[in-house]
Amino acid sequence: MSELTEAQHRFVDRFIVRLPDALVSPAGDAVPLVLTWQSAKDKVDDELRVLSDTVRLADEPDAAEVAADVVNLLGPVRVQMLTALMEFDKAPLASDKRDKVTTAVSAARAWLGSDPRVAGVDNNPWKVPVSVAATLGSALDEIERSTARIAGIAK
Repeated sequence: MSELTEAQHRFVDRFIVRLPDALVSPAGDAVPLVLTWQSAKDKVDDELRVLSDTVRLADEPDAAEVAADVVNLLGPVRVQMLTALMEFDKAPLASDKRDKVTTAVSAARAWLGSDPRVAGVDNNPWKVPVSVAATLGSALDEIERSTARIAGIAK
């Protein structure tokens, strides 16, 4: 395999869009942003399941209902974020897809900061390790950085 000439490099650069390094795996494959969210969401879901199981064992009349609420805590952001990221990953240079991600990230941040149940589970009295705000907040930060880098390429 030979080295590319300068003209060949210009051709490739002109006709092939390269994704930012942060979106490329060590193998060189583009990493879908939905995986960033999914990984964080799965970690939080696992933590919430452990907390839910702990609450369910409590000797309280409302324990089963509270446990169910804990497991379903991410409901307000789950579908909007997943849908926006799946659409974005299919067409990352499309501004309308990027706008949907921006809207979903803003909604998720607003929910994280306003739903008292987030702080409640993160600081639960059973001391079960749960980090909804930190884990999802970090994922949202990474999603914002990545979409901003891609927006720079699309210009």
